[in-house]
Order: sequence, then C-alpha cells, then structure tokens
Amino acid sequence: MTKDKIWTEEVIQIKQLSDEEPCVLAMGELECALAFADFATSAYSGGRIHHAIDLRSKASFLHERGTAHLSRCLACQGAEALKSLQEDVYDLLSRLQDPTEWQLRQ
Repeated sequence: MTKDKIWTEEVIQIKQLSDEEPCVLAMGELECALAFADFATSAYSGGRIHHAIDLRSKASFLHERGTAHLSRCLACQGAEALKSLQEDVYDLLSRLQDPTEWQLRQ
C-alpha cells in the first residue's frame, strides 16, 4: 500500500466519524438533560428549590445544545430515537416551573 492510499483511507474514516459525531453529541447531551430534569423533579418534590433551579437550568442548556446537534443529524441512523428523546426532555422541562415565572409572597 502506498502512503497516498493509506492517507486517503484515513481521511475517509475521519469523514465518516465526523458525520456521525453530531448524532453522538446529541444523544449524550439529551440523555444528560433528561437525567438533570429527573433530578430537578426530585429536588422540587423534596423542597430543595435551590438545587431544583440549578438542575433545571443545566437540563435546559443541554436540551438546547442537543437540539442544535440534532438538527445536523436528521439523516443519521437512529434519528427517530433522538427525536423521541428530545421530545421527552422537552415534556419534562415544560412540567417544571420556570423560576422566572415565580411570584414572591409578600
């Protein structure tokens, strides 16, 4: 094998990995967002409001990043599973009250 052929095969492998990377990133970030949203729900129910706010914020941030990656990998294998996971995170976040909507008692 010549150096050029080896180099070309390496470029092809790197290209294939970079095509799959947004899907892997989206999956990881959406799974983490779901975990943070679950923890936030537990914290709210346990009365640990500060922790719940922090966890909800992290879940929301990861949800946004995962959704951004998802838009680049709609043609990849498993895109339906990613879309379903994204919807699950969105549903859970929508059930958690946003701290900016709270009204303080006087």
